Amino acid sequence: MRKQAAKLKADLGGAVLNEERRNSVQGLKIAQRGAVGRLRALERGIRQATKQRDALPKHVTIAASGTGREVLRCEHKTIVDRIKISAYNAEEWLLERLQPHYHYPNPNDVHDLLRSFAELSGRMRTTANSLTVTLDPPDTPQHRQALRGLITELNAATPTSP
Repeated sequence: MRKQAAKLKADLGGAVLNEERRNSVQGLKIAQRGAVGRLRALERGIRQATKQRDALPKHVTIAASGTGREVLRCEHKTIVDRIKISAYNAEEWLLERLQPHYHYPNPNDVHDLLRSFAELSGRMRTTANSLTVTLDPPDTPQHRQALRGLITELNAATPTSP
């Protein structure tokens, strides 16, 4: 309603500005075409809607809303789903970088290899502006070579941490 009132006010202002050409009050009334009445009705509607809004409570408990815990369950599910999607995308991104460094006929082997890298023991060291992760090497030479290639690509990407 406020947008409609602002448009009507602009139209009325334009009619007043253009009245110099007509030089008559009758011309101004014709240009308005009942806009003043519509504007007053809109302003009354705005005042009534504002009174109704002010009468509403500022805070409503979940119990009083009648929706119960369903709203929270939906929000929880949405958050969990987004975390799962992010984890999946991160895994796929890592697999794309690992694939050129590991050659086996079965593509599922790369998934298993990435999971085994995540289970490697190691150490993390942080400073004011860096994070250093040192992993214990895998047992198999081919796995060590694949891990070395993956780490080289990750370091070349200059990762940042928030």
